Amino acid sequence: SAYNLQPVFCQVSTQEEWDDYEWSLIGSVDRHLNKNPNDPEAEQLREHLEFMRSSYLEWRRESMGFVTVLYRKGA
Repeated sequence: SAYNLQPVFCQVSTQEEWDDYEWSLIGSVDRHLNKNPNDPEAEQLREHLEFMRSSYLEWRRESMGFVTVLYRKGA
């Protein structure tokens, strides 16, 4: 590669780890809105929060995830 990186470790997240990650993001936005009801972007955030919840339950949970890859710079 142009960066001369070589993978040395790879781990795919479990469903539980992916759920924890997603619900943590959703919870962060929800808590922010509850603490800051007059946020100038509150309406936009509420719409995004609803999208996050519904899309995760409808399709993203089954079609997405994450992987951790550790690289070492080659010689």
